[in-house]
Amino acid sequence: MQQQALDLEFEPNTDPLRRMLLEFIVGRPGGRMVEDLQQYTLLETVYRPSQVISLIEKMRDDKVVATEPRRVTKKTRVFPYAEKPGQGEISLG
Repeated sequence: MQQQALDLEFEPNTDPLRRMLLEFIVGRPGGRMVEDLQQYTLLETVYRPSQVISLIEKMRDDKVVATEPRRVTKKTRVFPYAEKPGQGEISLG
């Protein structure tokens, strides 16, 4: 008898959490603290607060949000990503 390998995902799909957190972040001028995002995740979603930091890091790397400071901790402020004027523009110089 031959055994089959099963592909198991131990981490849930966090795309819905990503959308919810972005909406929550955008809803407040000046952004939100990671600690607030973890509290929101605990009380308003089926996800775990421990998933927030890695998700915020991915969102930052994807240029969906920005963080201050860059290192993400409970005290990090997260706000929607906005390109700086002139960034990414082609100079016709």
